[in-house]
Amino acid sequence: MDEYVPKKLTDESIFSVDNLISALGICEADFKIIQSLETKDRYTAINLKKKNGDDRIVYDPHPLIRKIQRRIKNRIFTQIRYPKYLYGSISDPDCPRDYISCASRHCKAKTILKIDITSFFDNIDYDLVYKIFRELFFYSDEVSETLAGICTREGVVPQGAPTSSFIANLCFFDIEGGIVKGLERQNLNYTRLTDDITVSSTTQDKDLNKAKDKIISMIQNAGFRINEDKTCIESISTTAFKIHGLRINKNTPQLPRDEIKRIRAAVNNLKILSKEPNARTSFHYRKLYESVSGRVNKLARTGHPRYHKHRQDLRDILPLPSQKDIKRCLVMLSTLMRDHETLCSSPLYMKRYHRLRHRLILLQRTYKHEANKIWKTIKDLTPTKSAAEHAL
Repeated sequence: MDEYVPKKLTDESIFSVDNLISALGICEADFKIIQSLETKDRYTAINLKKKNGDDRIVYDPHPLIRKIQRRIKNRIFTQIRYPKYLYGSISDPDCPRDYISCASRHCKAKTILKIDITSFFDNIDYDLVYKIFRELFFYSDEVSETLAGICTREGVVPQGAPTSSFIANLCFFDIEGGIVKGLERQNLNYTRLTDDITVSSTTQDKDLNKAKDKIISMIQNAGFRINEDKTCIESISTTAFKIHGLRINKNTPQLPRDEIKRIRAAVNNLKILSKEPNARTSFHYRKLYESVSGRVNKLARTGHPRYHKHRQDLRDILPLPSQKDIKRCLVMLSTLMRDHETLCSSPLYMKRYHRLRHRLILLQRTYKHEANKIWKTIKDLTPTKSAAEHAL
């Protein structure tokens, strides 16, 4: 049963706020500032558009809150072994946990059950977050209350916070594993990608209503509601199944044909733009290039044969530097030289160092002499990597 439930990998616990501050490597002054922040100052609301045109609000934490949430993510949530049926925001080099690998679990399915949870994050409340830290991590009441307060906004988990997706993965830590084990005894595949639950069978017209009832009961007992519009049972027909936007009728997940066409069109449009005077040196072009490159990478992840052609197309129209980039690199270099002696072990110094290296790769495409001079200088400005990583 252990492999079906989230499990803490260490016996170490945290029994006081002082121990928590020490474990997270933050100073007491920063912690006091965080505790004293008014509600309106803790997060900034950002309105984003969904693909269907609806609004989605995410929250950008105050820099100090984001800092401590990242420490919680890197030092506390990494202590958990996450069951293989959970996907999204989980680091697992041996088994990637993104939406593509999640869909791959259901390839060649003949019957599928999809269940979507309504307003998932908005319904993960303070009490549930407290329960996770108290009963899964075995932290004291005081520490669990403090962590629940840091990880919630106005009593619920905010979308956009570094800790939120990890909390979402653990919402059903005490019941989900037993249900999954029972489904696997029936040769059913179960996955959950945040708030999207999928159950599949290789048997056509398999009756999944009992499985549906059990899962819905689990969700409702935990205080969540089902999105009826996105909850359904489907059997194979002339139309290929789609899970997380990917076709699963073959041995590996495939992008829909219309998405492949859109990627090809995006590459062609970028090629046309690249021919305009000075286009490749503009900031707009760089951002567009990164976006198109990311979409082309989807072809690689799904093994599509067009990937290599489109990747070569992009290599032929790489963004190019301008004179401004030389000046920017020199400014970045001077600040590293100024701070190396005192800050070389800090995470911020490491980020600035690698940001300069990344910009130098761009610079040397046109200004090789200037780039090489800076490369030689930064050899002596290397950050203290182990200390910086430890501080994350």
